[in-house]
Amino acid sequence: AAFGSGLLGSLFLLIARFQEKKPSPAAPSTTATPNSFTRPPVISLAIQAFYFLLGIMLLSSLFAKRPEIGLISTLGFALIAYLYLQSAKKLIENDQLFQKPYLIVLGIASILAALVSLFRFYFFDYHRAPNLLTSFNGYGTILIMCGALVIGYLMEQKEKWRYLIIPYLMLLIPVLVATQSRGGWIGFTCMLTIFSCFNRKMLILMLIFILIFALIIPFFPPIKERILASFSLGHQVNITRIYIWQSTLKMIKEKPLLGVGPGVYPFVFDKYAMPGSQERGVSFAHNLFLHVAAEFGLLGLIPFLYLMGATAWMSFRLAKTKGGFYQGLFAAFVGVLVHMQVDVTIWGLDIASFFLLLIGLILFTYQKEATPQRLQHA
Repeated sequence: AAFGSGLLGSLFLLIARFQEKKPSPAAPSTTATPNSFTRPPVISLAIQAFYFLLGIMLLSSLFAKRPEIGLISTLGFALIAYLYLQSAKKLIENDQLFQKPYLIVLGIASILAALVSLFRFYFFDYHRAPNLLTSFNGYGTILIMCGALVIGYLMEQKEKWRYLIIPYLMLLIPVLVATQSRGGWIGFTCMLTIFSCFNRKMLILMLIFILIFALIIPFFPPIKERILASFSLGHQVNITRIYIWQSTLKMIKEKPLLGVGPGVYPFVFDKYAMPGSQERGVSFAHNLFLHVAAEFGLLGLIPFLYLMGATAWMSFRLAKTKGGFYQGLFAAFVGVLVHMQVDVTIWGLDIASFFLLLIGLILFTYQKEATPQRLQHA
């Protein structure tokens, strides 16, 4: 995932699911096993919302202009969701997330990916730092998720290991800047801000990095220009995005209940393009919630909003326990959602796999850690 795609991992997960041996039947026992957790109501409702969303996606596909595209998209999404949510459940229930070096591997992979991106950026004359398997903006999303999970993991370690956060950020931040992903910048800053709210040392560290960033930006005119463009509604890039949002609203107004169908957005966009706009064949709405409403309709948006809201609430409750990794889950989720207000990089199945794994880790960690006192308020 750190290199930009979880599709290869999906293949291995699929093979593993087929090869998985079913447990032999055992005599019923009234004693709860260590891995049997009470499911809080908020998780049950979130899972029901997810199934309802899949049902709406299927129904939307049947009435779409391109039903074959809708059905394939729905099937692909359901398969990826099943594989990664089940994998997250197994990691949490068996305590494998820390017993096995998954997060260490993620940290090493993100470092290697960052080094490769910097090498390609400086020696192959890319105007923006790319990842191996995804776009510049998609790489911004991955840096948010990798950064938050690895920082959270390091915060759980002994004091001397926590200092590794400094060189790790010193590598990730220049790569993030070089991607020139403005949404990625905002989401990453939001992610670090969340950590800072729980840890005073992280606040000091973030302020130092912001100061360094402010001092070096004048020496990189393209990046300086892109930052200034972010605050100008009259800039061409921002006008284009506004045109896309307006076109998406027209799409929602014409197909309010079931939308245009999963994956069908780019095939019908031209019909709704605003007069004067030069954009044609746009692939997504550059806003996650507008995109969901456009493709699945308002019937699909409702369960999606509940799923996102419930996940954010559960991750916040976990973060309040002061666990560094739990804070990382919350920071990663919110950071990505903030980025998704101006992009939809998680909509492709490659990065969607990483995001679904993140959701699964939050759901099943909350299920494992929830106490009766918390459950009565859930």
